[in-house]
Amino acid sequence: MEIFNLSGRNNSAQAIQIKGLGHGSLNLTSKSVKLVMANLILPLGNEDDSSVVTVEEYLVNDTIYMKTDANWTQMKLPIADLWTEQDRVEQQLQLLNNSNIIFLGMEKVGGQECYKVSLSPDMSAYSKIVSEQMGGFPANINISQLYNNSIMQITYWINKESYLLEKTEVNLAMSMTPQSLGVTPKGPEKQEIRQLINTTVSYFGYDKPVNIKLPPQAQMAKELPLSLNSP
Repeated sequence: MEIFNLSGRNNSAQAIQIKGLGHGSLNLTSKSVKLVMANLILPLGNEDDSSVVTVEEYLVNDTIYMKTDANWTQMKLPIADLWTEQDRVEQQLQLLNNSNIIFLGMEKVGGQECYKVSLSPDMSAYSKIVSEQMGGFPANINISQLYNNSIMQITYWINKESYLLEKTEVNLAMSMTPQSLGVTPKGPEKQEIRQLINTTVSYFGYDKPVNIKLPPQAQMAKELPLSLNSP
């Protein structure tokens, strides 16, 4: 991630590298998700200021509970039903129908024979799908502006026997401004954030029992506002 100060004479930039590792569980029956992440934040050129941020996150029905540095917060998502299967299928079809798809052959993942498929989405159509998934959350973020100027490449490894995903890789080049994130700048400075995001997800344990329990302290968490400009 590079943060540019466009108001400076030389468009000065600060580069930050973030490496994350996480593990998650999903229970569709109880409509719950658990995700634990550890992120190493490394300012390039000033590595002595590196830090680690750990996040424990739960999604239960329509509410996100998040623990960061021992502090719990919660946020209710203004979406009618996050868990409607038909909606997810339709959104995936929209994505596939607005993408350039290339079959890359066969490849093994974890000993499983897989179809390897490359996907290059039309970002205008993708931004529409993301907007539908997010509903009004947060309403002040300009999803179209964020994604229309982005480039995305997705690779799927699909199990030959079960047709279930074994792995995905997503490479995303994105440029954003405070305005596109719904944040009002406090000064006259003009800033731009350019990100190269590489994400790899491995899938396992399909149809195995998953017991996700929300910690008692999370239920007492402070509720966050949806707007990034809210106090």
